Amino acid sequence: MNDTLNVNFYKQYKWSPKKEEDLQFVGRKYIFEDFRDNIGRLTHHKGRKNRAFIGQRKLGKTALFLRMYNITFWEQKQVIPFYFCFPQREKLKLNEIVVSISMTLLQQALAYITKDENVIAIEDAETMFAYIGDKKYPWLKLLTLQWPKLMKRIEQKNGESCLEEVWNLVSFFSRIFKKKSLLIIDEAQQMEAAIYENDKLISCRGSIAKVIIDSSVLTYISGSKISMLAYEFLDYYISNRFIKYNFHPLVKEEAFELMKLLLPKNSYSGIQEDLFRLTKGNPFYIKAILAENPEYNLEKSKKKSFSSFSKLKEIYDFEVLNRRGTIYQFWQEHFLGNAHLLNGDPKGKKGLTIQILHKIAKSNDYIYFDELRKEFAIKDVKSKMEQLRTADLIDYQPFSERVEGFRDPVLAVSIANIYADVLFSGDRDEQLQKEINEISGLNERIQQLEKNTQQQITAIKNSVVNLDKKVKSAVGKINLVKGRKKEGTIRRRIRIAIQKKKGIFSAYKLEGKVQNAYISTSSGKGCEIDIFAKLKKGRKAIAVIGEVKERKKKVNSTDVEKFVNALALAKIEFEFKHCIAIYISTSGFTKPAQKLLEQYNIRFSENDRVFCS
Repeated sequence: MNDTLNVNFYKQYKWSPKKEEDLQFVGRKYIFEDFRDNIGRLTHHKGRKNRAFIGQRKLGKTALFLRMYNITFWEQKQVIPFYFCFPQREKLKLNEIVVSISMTLLQQALAYITKDENVIAIEDAETMFAYIGDKKYPWLKLLTLQWPKLMKRIEQKNGESCLEEVWNLVSFFSRIFKKKSLLIIDEAQQMEAAIYENDKLISCRGSIAKVIIDSSVLTYISGSKISMLAYEFLDYYISNRFIKYNFHPLVKEEAFELMKLLLPKNSYSGIQEDLFRLTKGNPFYIKAILAENPEYNLEKSKKKSFSSFSKLKEIYDFEVLNRRGTIYQFWQEHFLGNAHLLNGDPKGKKGLTIQILHKIAKSNDYIYFDELRKEFAIKDVKSKMEQLRTADLIDYQPFSERVEGFRDPVLAVSIANIYADVLFSGDRDEQLQKEINEISGLNERIQQLEKNTQQQITAIKNSVVNLDKKVKSAVGKINLVKGRKKEGTIRRRIRIAIQKKKGIFSAYKLEGKVQNAYISTSSGKGCEIDIFAKLKKGRKAIAVIGEVKERKKKVNSTDVEKFVNALALAKIEFEFKHCIAIYISTSGFTKPAQKLLEQYNIRFSENDRVFCS
């Protein structure tokens, strides 16, 4: 299970609109039929019934819920799906979990309404609203105004009432979008056992009461601690609004159906019976044993073979008892995650927890507390059992004086290896703490290295940006020089044409020189003329005024207006009445510019040779 606060399972599920109920749902398809019927009853106001799935780990509850979310997201338009999984941690800070749930619900609501998966990558509400704003949804203005007020109201609450306000957001979204809602809460037992406010454990099991009685919301919850959910959480005053499913391993026929899909053709006769006996129908164990494992191939120098029972047993022992085994690694991680519960033996009784677990593992029936008190000389057996139950290892009824044995028969086989390997027993507690401290120190060093690396990356990016700016500036200057050089070439050709009386200047005699000119004004803003010459035709004095442009953009009407103003100033400055005005732009002219040039009788072209030959 993803252990981040803001569970983002979309990446795992890849937003597939047509994901089939594949082999992981063997024996569970009736649940989907019931689920679709329940959604239909919700949308048609025929009464819906909330569901609670309770059972041991690795039976597929989370995969089931993700598939339900997927179905609701893609297959209908009346129900908004919400999914939140409580992280499996010793402590969950109330303020962090509240922020996590709030943002997850907002992301999922907007992702469903807009059908835009990019929404879930945005981690703050303001940016999310701005992103969606481009699409002009009618409800957006109201949501943008209401959301800060809702968050402020949640911040002002304490304890369980704070979490209650968060779950009420589901009803809020139902109202604002005028739709029904599906609320899926995974690992719900954490609301009872792991939420802290100011280092004080608080019970939040009643926080969902209000949203559960909302007729517009259908609620599905799950938990792996059977006793906690069955006897404490769901027997709360909201329990009559739930139908409870005790989520069991597969029965033999269902397990055989799953094995049939996975077993190779050369498997020995009777393997299905043997495998069912070893795994007790747990689909995770069946898949782990039958699936290829590179670690097994590496250690055994061969691939898995199921041609005999001895080979099946060899594979089973590897997956269950070997550090590289898939099943072993799962339970090892589970033990490490519950170190605070399993590593608390009193002085003089190191290894007590492992001895009690061994005793329970060997038992095929109930073990009464009196038996444990006598054998291990401990008075407070109940608190020790509570620790083991909270660690999700055993079952017992709080009002009884007996333990119901191991939840998981495969764990009973591997308990000694795993317990010793993760250093929970005997005199190795100090070594465990030492290794934990070393890991913590290593994590701090890794975080510092990541911070330094990020700073270096930022510095490199800034250098690249600055270099890019310099390169662009240099290229601009080079292009400017090239443009001016080309403009100079054009001006020389025009000057030669005037001097040698070629092209449109053939009938005129040059007086003086062909040059550029600068005209100053009283405002201080003068203007420069690229080509200026005085000509004569008989007694008629005529001036040549020319503008040359070499650039990427076309000459526009603003450029032409500037040239027209320059012409007017030149007539005053140089005292002439008649003029040949020419405008050369190698990149051409916009249509408005062309109209303006024609209006003022200015000759224009993209090629100076039109005037020179």
